[in-house]
Amino acid sequence: MKKYIGIIGLLALILIASLLVGCVEGPPTDAYTSTNTQTQTNGQTQTQTQTNDGVNLSQLLSSSANYTSVYYEMVTTVPGQAEVVMKCWMKGQKYRMDIESMEGLGTMTTWVFMDEQVTYTYMPIMGMVYRMQYDYSAVPDAPTTMMDYHPTVIGQEVFDGKNCVVIQYTQSNSTVKAWIWVDTGFPVKMESTSGGVTTTIIWRNFSFNSVSDDVFDLPAGVPVIDM
Repeated sequence: MKKYIGIIGLLALILIASLLVGCVEGPPTDAYTSTNTQTQTNGQTQTQTQTNDGVNLSQLLSSSANYTSVYYEMVTTVPGQAEVVMKCWMKGQKYRMDIESMEGLGTMTTWVFMDEQVTYTYMPIMGMVYRMQYDYSAVPDAPTTMMDYHPTVIGQEVFDGKNCVVIQYTQSNSTVKAWIWVDTGFPVKMESTSGGVTTTIIWRNFSFNSVSDDVFDLPAGVPVIDM
C-alpha cells in the first residue's frame, strides 16, 4: 500500500509544479531568439533567456498562475510500459487527480487541499480514503526551480494545433525539453531523457470553464484512515 500512496503523492507534486509553469500570453512568434547572462544579487551568475522585446523567461514561466480554474488530462508514456492517464481538476487551492487503470487497481482519486495542508487518496478496491498531512508551503515554485537549471529557448513549434515556445534544460542526468502553449502559458508536452530512455508527458483536452465544487467532495460513506 505504501508504494501506491507514494506514487500518488509524487504525481500530486508533479501536477502542482506543472500548474505553475507558463509563459506570457500572445507574444509574436518570432520573439524568442536571444539569451543574455545576468549576475544575481548573491554573486552567482545565471543564464536567462529573454525575448527580443525584453520579456524575461522567468516571467514567461509564471503567467499560467493567472488561471484559477482548469481541467485537463495528463498522459505519461515510458518506453516498454503502459501509458498512464491522469485527469486533473484545479480550482483555487484545491486539486483533484484521477489515475486510470494503474496495475489493475481501477481508477484511483487523489484530492490535494493546499490550504488545509492535506492529501486524500481513494482506492475503490480498498474501500477506504487515506489521509496524509503535508506541508505544501515547502513545495518550490516551479518557474524558480526551472531557472535554476539555466533553461534556454530553442525554437517555436505547433503541437496539437497549439502555438508553442520550446525550452530545454538539464536536470541532474536528464535533458528536459518542454513545449509551452503561448495562448495560455500551460505546458502541452514535456520530454525527459536519461540514460537513453525518454519519458514523455502530454497535456490535452483543456477546459478553462469554472470547475464545479462537488468535484472536490470525498466519496460519501467511505471511512477515512490517517496515514
